[in-house]
Amino acid sequence: PGVESGVSAAYYTNYDEAVAQENPIATPDNFNNTSNPQTIYVRVTNDGTGITPATNGSGCYTIVEFQVYVPVPQVFITGNQVLCVDEN
Repeated sequence: PGVESGVSAAYYTNYDEAVAQENPIATPDNFNNTSNPQTIYVRVTNDGTGITPATNGSGCYTIVEFQVYVPVPQVFITGNQVLCVDEN
């Protein structure tokens, strides 16, 4: 969705995998990041997708990246409350 006709986009968590087209993120809409922030790589390839009549495209591609940030909530402690940093 939102990609021009004639190109396709795939998302990766590793630049080298984006170049090799290995291990794409299967469902980008449901992706849960594994670090904060996390870099996501998008490979956009001119493959002729959605062109009528059908074409193979040029095969040219570009890789761009962006950061995924998950906001960390601010916690305010008042009074004589105890805050545990780990399970102990």
